[in-house]
Amino acid sequence: MGNAAPHSARSLLSKALRRGQAGHELTIRQGPADRMVPPSVECKGICMQRIVCVVLGCLVFAGFGCVGKRSTEPSFGPSAIELSQTFSRVVDDQLQVDVELLDGFGDSVKGSGVLTLQLFDYEPDIPEVKGRQVMSPRRYDLGEPDVQRQLWRRVSRTYYVEINVAGLRADRTYLLQATYAAKPETTTRPGEVEGQLRFFDDATLKPRGSD
Repeated sequence: MGNAAPHSARSLLSKALRRGQAGHELTIRQGPADRMVPPSVECKGICMQRIVCVVLGCLVFAGFGCVGKRSTEPSFGPSAIELSQTFSRVVDDQLQVDVELLDGFGDSVKGSGVLTLQLFDYEPDIPEVKGRQVMSPRRYDLGEPDVQRQLWRRVSRTYYVEINVAGLRADRTYLLQATYAAKPETTTRPGEVEGQLRFFDDATLKPRGSD
């Protein structure tokens, strides 16, 4: 009889706690006895579950090449390259090239990649119209401050290059090709392979006054 009162008191206290904190505690059934889980432990468990769900979700989307809102928006970096048909020309033994980098909005922008220029004879009788290579490829690292300052034109917002090439003839037609290749550290848009972001353009340089 001496132990009945304390046991009854403990039972009443346990029931009161369960009723008063039903919204804040979790009861785990383990056979005939009940064990109360503190709210802090329950909260930590829920937080961990949420973190695991977020991480798994990111991994699933990444594995399937997730394309979100960001990838559908226009890019602020170079997205295209365009050679000027007006200011790219051959004058005596000099090749003058005016090239523009455009962002996703179609506006002129600077770039920090590598600009490559090539010149070929124009051959209209073959499918590619690209004949003999007239000069070796010329590469310009726009990530170098000196190169950037030398080639950039603030008024036209284009890159301007003058190349002396022996044997050029102003009465011939040439095919000019320009390539812009982004460096690995600047290729950050989703779904793109680092170092493989490239843009191309070509222009037919006709003798002046032939149009």
